[in-house]
Amino acid sequence: MKLISVAHIDSPDVVDIGLTQMLSSIVDNDDAILDVHLIGGFNDVPHEHKNCVSHDNEKWEGYSFPLCSKIVDTMGKSTNIFNIKTLHVLDHNTTRDSKGNACPIFNGFLVETATGSIFPATFDGTTRCPDELIRRIRVTSSFEDLSWKGRLLETYDTLSDRFIIAPCTW
Repeated sequence: MKLISVAHIDSPDVVDIGLTQMLSSIVDNDDAILDVHLIGGFNDVPHEHKNCVSHDNEKWEGYSFPLCSKIVDTMGKSTNIFNIKTLHVLDHNTTRDSKGNACPIFNGFLVETATGSIFPATFDGTTRCPDELIRRIRVTSSFEDLSWKGRLLETYDTLSDRFIIAPCTW
């Protein structure tokens, strides 16, 4: 049986706890080889600073580089065995619009849970509202739940292959 775990990680500050949390739901032995698909972070350094050199690297790195670097570093220090199958981040996930602004190539993906295959996904701008609403409900419903403090929100149950949106009240 192939187990799937997907995470949306927006900050280097949650990489360690996020990977630990994810791995605890899918790894039952240290010899397992885990297929990894890193998708999403793009080269978001402001165009005018792209070729600059600075001793204050944070100023020129944008948001995605420190995040991607932390993920790869954390996997490298882990005792688990990772097989990076897809690395579609930073320059590999960046295009520029007519004004030179960086934009991600990949805006989403679909995971076929039965096989573990991934496919690019596109979203019609008129159909995103329900998804946005569901995301906001999920985040809002867990905001005051102390059991989620410092953890990634779980919406997919790996063992049952189901998406679960926790109940909430308004």
